[in-house]
Amino acid sequence: MKGLTVNRPTNPTKDGHVFKEWQLNNTAFDFNTPITENITLNAIWTQKNFTVSLSEIENDTTNKRLTIYEEGTEKTVSEVQLLDGTTLCPGNNLIVPANSLTNVTQLKLVLTSGITVIANIA
Repeated sequence: MKGLTVNRPTNPTKDGHVFKEWQLNNTAFDFNTPITENITLNAIWTQKNFTVSLSEIENDTTNKRLTIYEEGTEKTVSEVQLLDGTTLCPGNNLIVPANSLTNVTQLKLVLTSGITVIANIA
């Protein structure tokens, strides 16, 4: 069977990551390459990009709106916690009491997909 090509496998999945490519010896693998010996392909991943927005609410000085995006797509959050474990509130476009964020530099966000994101607050 030496000299034949191999079929491209189905792209794998990994929580919190995006599959980038298959590599052989740190180089993108060309599935049109004839195989002349045993090889091991490695799946290469990039970490998903999460963005958290904390914004003012018009005519509301006591609350802020928190929204999280995964690769530019708004995501539903099942829970938001302070790092000490205090739960703020669930739901998408969260309304968070502004005073609960005093001196807070990070939030723990649990997405409905099960991914947990630690978000820095500037």
